[in-house]
Amino acid sequence: MARIWYELWTLDTGNIVADYESEADALAEVQENGAAHGREAVSDWALARNGDSEGDFQRIADGNALADLALRANVGTVSVDMPRTMHPDNL
Repeated sequence: MARIWYELWTLDTGNIVADYESEADALAEVQENGAAHGREAVSDWALARNGDSEGDFQRIADGNALADLALRANVGTVSVDMPRTMHPDNL
């Protein structure tokens, strides 16, 4: 069985931020960075699904859509201390 993993990329540089075993782990990273540094900190990130087989690479979301996806996923450790720019009520 082919291995699947998830990657966060910066769109402006094309560099990989990190890879993760699950989409939930990657979205938690987006949440945590957004909470710590504001929504702008993740506005140039993209999330992709990748794998060992040819054709496995698939872009899932980027920019504001990625931030929104991370907030809806509710997977991280984000609390009421979340900056107003990342709070779901401000979307």
